[in-house]
Parts: sequence; structure tokens; C-alpha cells
Amino acid sequence: MKRVHGNTREAIRPRRCFRLAPWFNFGLFLLIIFVIAMTILLIISWIKRESRRQPVPLKKVMPEFSEELAPLNLRPRFDSGLSFLPPRYGQDIMGLLPRSPFSLYAYWEVSAETELAAASAFDPLEWEKSPWKLRLFDVTDQADFAEAPYVDISIPDGADHWYIHGVNPSHRYRLAVGRLTREGFVPLLLSEAVLTPAAAPSPIIDPEWPPIAALQGKPYQRQNPLTSPAGAWSALSWNKASSGGTTK
Repeated sequence: MKRVHGNTREAIRPRRCFRLAPWFNFGLFLLIIFVIAMTILLIISWIKRESRRQPVPLKKVMPEFSEELAPLNLRPRFDSGLSFLPPRYGQDIMGLLPRSPFSLYAYWEVSAETELAAASAFDPLEWEKSPWKLRLFDVTDQADFAEAPYVDISIPDGADHWYIHGVNPSHRYRLAVGRLTREGFVPLLLSEAVLTPAAAPSPIIDPEWPPIAALQGKPYQRQNPLTSPAGAWSALSWNKASSGGTTK
């Protein structure tokens, strides 16, 4: 019986590894060939797809020319020859207009002569510190405005117009502008009486045009009693004026 030494078994194992090496190299070679072939096929497919795509048409560029344009011969404005309206006329002006059943519009100008004549009866410093006021009289039931209820409205220095909201429909009003001193209100200008319109349809109906009941809507609702312009709103609170030259 033959004996197999341990060194002989160890020498047989490397021979088997060398026998597997050619098959591994051949498989790796086939894998590389496959990858190259697939790459070539993908490139050919992309080239064919791009060749079938329609080219993008180029826009035609139109030539541009520039030249100096002469100014248009415009017609002159209808008011081009008129002078600007002056901010002040140096005259005493006081106007009160009904704007709606619940609002009025006032404009005024106090001349320097009128203000100097009124200021002569007071201390100059006290007169300058006294604020300007609008006093609105409700003369609907009282012909004498000195006995009529009134409301005072604060206005800034230099104001020459004002919107007054919160008045009543079908009422008569008069407006005074002046300064409020320690002794009372000193009116400088007084407007004529104006009548606010009614907040309802007119009672005078033409017999040929009778109203349709289905079309009769609700009358205009009264808004909050405020005065303007913007930033100077104030609520109206009616008082009773005292008799005399100056009202308090």
C-alpha cells in the first residue's frame, strides 16, 4: 500500500486553480465585447433618432432702421392762453352748498382787512393762539341764527374749504367761520342759509308717470355724522347758541 505524503496533496491544489484561470479570462473577454457592442448600438440608435428630428426653423431677422422723428404738431390746449387761477383774491368770500341730504360743502376766504379789524379788539398774542372754527347753525325752526342750535368744527390754519357730513335732510343751515377766543366765538364771515334736499322721492308726481310700487326702494340711509377732509374727521354735537354779538 502506497503512502501519500502531505506535501504531495498541497502540490495538487494549485494545479486546479491554474486550470480555471483560462475560463475566467475568456468570460471576462466576452463581457468586455458585450459592453462595447451595446455601446456601439446605443450610439447608432441615437444618431438615427437625431437624423429623423426635424430642424428648428430660424426666424427671419428683419432689418431695423432708425431716424430722428420730428415732434408732432399738436393743437394747443383750449386754455393754453389763460393765466392760472390765483390761490387767493384778497376779498371776503363765504359759500355754503348742499352736497347731498346728509352733507354740505363750504368754501371761504377771509381778507386781511377783515381779520385785522377783528383782531384789533384782542391781545395780538391771544388772537394768534385762538383756534379757527367753523360754526354750523341749524336755522330750520329759528330764523335768528344767534338763537339756533349749532355745532363747532375745528379746522387747521390756512384751510379754505371743508366737507361737512352728518347734517339732516330738508333742514336749513348757515355757516360762520372765525376764531374761538377766551371771550367766545368771534365770527368773521357768515354764509347765506341753504336747504338740504330731502332723502326721499319728490312728493310732486306727474300723473302721466305714476310710480311703480315694486320698484320703490328704501331711502338712502344716513351715514355716521363726520366731517372732512381726510385726517380731520369729527363728530357733530349740537349746542344752543347764546344771544349777543359773539356766540359762545
